[in-house]
Amino acid sequence: LTSVMLVFTADRPSLGGMKAWTPERATGYNAVRIDTVPGNGGGIPFGMFHLAITEFKPPFTGLVLNGRDPQEVLSVLEAARRARMQVFLNMFVSPRTIKASDGAFDLDRWKRRIERFTSVDLEPYIEDGTLVGHYLLDEPQTSRKWNGKQVPYEDLEAAAEYSKRLWPRLATLVRADPVFLGKAPIRWIHLDAAWAQYASRRGKVEPYVARQVAAARKAGLGLVLGLNVLDGG
Repeated sequence: LTSVMLVFTADRPSLGGMKAWTPERATGYNAVRIDTVPGNGGGIPFGMFHLAITEFKPPFTGLVLNGRDPQEVLSVLEAARRARMQVFLNMFVSPRTIKASDGAFDLDRWKRRIERFTSVDLEPYIEDGTLVGHYLLDEPQTSRKWNGKQVPYEDLEAAAEYSKRLWPRLATLVRADPVFLGKAPIRWIHLDAAWAQYASRRGKVEPYVARQVAAARKAGLGLVLGLNVLDGG
């Protein structure tokens, strides 16, 4: 486990039914509070990638789940529901499953990976706030991961639109910071949130977070904030 995540919002009301909250303990930033869904205790979702079910307990309140098998995902979502955990679901799992033969991002292959989850009913978990986000793609801005080509902004919006077609009430996000997404020549309509991953090489955390929050607000996006926990990355 090398990464944790906190969820912040830039006043994007459609982000998974979550609303803005500015507690003293959130250091002045607009943190997300999921207190509008039945059975949820509220607070800031906090957790790890690939968190084991045995760890569905304090201090953790959220996780990023790799969806290798749709039926298995339902079992994990049920456990998360009982533990009042919030889940961000990665349906593509690995970049190699969504690349073209030349190593670039392939939107059609991505769609086929996502379509696997139409065989199960995710709606009850979306409705009650257990499943709060669709993790669409990882690091589209990192060209070395995509054969020297950044994933086009238009493809990111198209992926978000496709997700909304299948699950209209499920928030969409990509693990790309809002500074990068804010440079897009298009308006984000179906993409709900950015993800800023902090590492120590990015300088002091306070100004880093402030820049990301400002950029997310300007782009009209919500924000998830992650941290590499092994020496800050």
